[in-house]
Amino acid sequence: MKAKEAVESGKRRLRLPLATSPRTGQGTGRSERDLELLRAALWQINAGILVLDSRGKVLAATRDVATLFGLRRVKKTGEYVLPRGEIRRAILQAMAEVLGAGQPTLLSLPTAEGDEKDAAATARVFPVPGSDTGMPGAVLLVEQPTRQKGENQEREFSALFAEVASHVAHEIRNPLGTIGGFASLLEREFPDDDRRRHWVRKIIDAVARLDRMVTQLHLYVQPVKAQVRPADLVEKTREAFEFAEIKFGAQDNNVIFDYSFPDEPVYVLIDPHWWQEVVLTISANAIQAMKQGGRVGVRVEADSDKAAVVVEDEGEGIDRDMDGKIFYPFFSSKPDGTGLGLNVAKKLLRSMGAAIEISSEPGRGTNVRMIFEKV
Repeated sequence: MKAKEAVESGKRRLRLPLATSPRTGQGTGRSERDLELLRAALWQINAGILVLDSRGKVLAATRDVATLFGLRRVKKTGEYVLPRGEIRRAILQAMAEVLGAGQPTLLSLPTAEGDEKDAAATARVFPVPGSDTGMPGAVLLVEQPTRQKGENQEREFSALFAEVASHVAHEIRNPLGTIGGFASLLEREFPDDDRRRHWVRKIIDAVARLDRMVTQLHLYVQPVKAQVRPADLVEKTREAFEFAEIKFGAQDNNVIFDYSFPDEPVYVLIDPHWWQEVVLTISANAIQAMKQGGRVGVRVEADSDKAAVVVEDEGEGIDRDMDGKIFYPFFSSKPDGTGLGLNVAKKLLRSMGAAIEISSEPGRGTNVRMIFEKV
């Protein structure tokens, strides 16, 4: 509705003198003030509107159109002009046809993003007759390119999804904590050989798994800002993996973590909290990949500029047809997987200025390499 009202307002105002009139006095000053008001109003509207006189001079434009057609701003006057080349020729030709016929028309125009697919813009061109002292012109009501509209819709959906997911994660986490806490208390009431203790442990493990899924969902939808500081990568890696061993019951699953660290500290910029989260994901994947148990090798490598944490398991590996999808959100080869673990891990590492590389051979295990800049 705002765009339509702006077009009608633009039509009415364009009946006033649009170019500098040879007359002087109050009329000219008033028309200039009206034109400035029109320009200011259109610039604030979230729509595609372009107002031109018959010579192709830009009288007013919205911000979206200025970006879409690559309008150039003249420093001396502050006015916008059409860019030279295909865009200007196409718009002037369309105006000539519309003003000649005196009827609105619908056409497709090139844009400043013309090298990209679906970047052509659809425009409805309305002729505007001139007044006794002015010049005829045209109003272009421009639709966003299909690609841009799709991007805008995707951004809106992503923002809505993030809000809903964050709310759901918050609402689920509170009762999960209550269930897990009472289940832990109940477990202590039964002796080790009591069958009921086994079933209570099942509840505790399921709650822990759900809590991890909620954490990953929250990290996926929310912006992440790492609080990096210089720290010894060897120390932080040892602490993080030893915690992961205990959390996921590596010994109970016949999985042995084998560490190989340099004797000297290796300093990098790291957020210890997010690093722990990354290590939990990598460790869980390694343990789950070795259903019959096995070895997980963890080592720290360093040269003059970079340091890397390398994790190698002896698990099933990744099928070749899935190799390119491992970082896709909600993609998982595990029946109970969320498909967010590696995506979130990559996001957290990026926030610390680090990178992750994964290579795998089906049946021969997986190699995960996380690379940091040394300080």
